[in-house]
This record gives sequence, structure tokens and C-alpha cells, in this order.
Amino acid sequence: MDILLDVENTVIDDLTNCNWLEENCEKIKSFIEKNNIHCVNIYTWGWTTPEETDSDIVNAIFEKLGLNRYQRGWVLTKEASVDYCINAGYIKEQDKERALLPGMMSSEFGINKTLTFLFMTRQQRNEGEKFVLIDDTTETDFAADKNAITINPKDL
Repeated sequence: MDILLDVENTVIDDLTNCNWLEENCEKIKSFIEKNNIHCVNIYTWGWTTPEETDSDIVNAIFEKLGLNRYQRGWVLTKEASVDYCINAGYIKEQDKERALLPGMMSSEFGINKTLTFLFMTRQQRNEGEKFVLIDDTTETDFAADKNAITINPKDL
């Protein structure tokens, strides 16, 4: 089972201050320890492009959660989500720049991180792989699929 983990308002307050949300971090760490978690991937729209990704923050999150080097996955930014939606036909290529603007994915295109998570993992889930989304913007048990689990950290 792999986790896609949000950053802002899930493990830290924001990308500028980077204050730990201690209770959430402890709950997430416990969840990882209690379940057969193969890999934890960062899934954030706080960083729009891979170039904006701060490896110090990413490494600090992995350390805080007690992940060994084999459990440390990749970082999925908003651009990757938008590109996926373009390739899947949910957004037109000419709308990419607009979709990357804060708030536009949901207000303009009706797509949020939970739906993108479900779109992006569909094929692998159909092949039997399991994925967990931990994000403060999702509803716990939103996904009606045994291989897709959505968890709001307040519910851990």
C-alpha cells in the first residue's frame, strides 16, 4: 500500500512557516507503523512545479514520520496533477496555465485533489494495488473503492 500525503495543513501549517502539526504527524506516523505501507509520496499543490520543491522540507517530513530510505517516495506537484488531467482529457492543453493558478482547478474545472488522486491511481488500483490519500481537504472514506482509501488527518 502506498500513501499520497498532503503537506500544508496536514503535516505542516504552510510552506513559508513550516510549523509542525504535531498531533497530525503522530497520527500519520502511527498509521504508517500499523499498516503495511510500501511508500509515502508527497502529493501537494502548494508547490506548483518540481522546480519549486524544497528538498529540505521533503526530507524533514520523511524524517519526522520515521520513514526509512525505501519508504521515501517522490513528490507530486500541482503541475503533475494538471498534466495528468490534460492527458486524460479532463482539461485542455491551452488551459494549463490557468489551471495552475491557485483555486482554479476546483472553481474553473471542478477538479480537486481527491478526484485527481482517484484519476491518477485508477489503473494501478484496477490491477490490485492499494493507495491511501491523507489530506486535510478530503473526506475520510470518500472513495467507494476497496483499493482507494481517503483519510482526513483529523479522523486518524
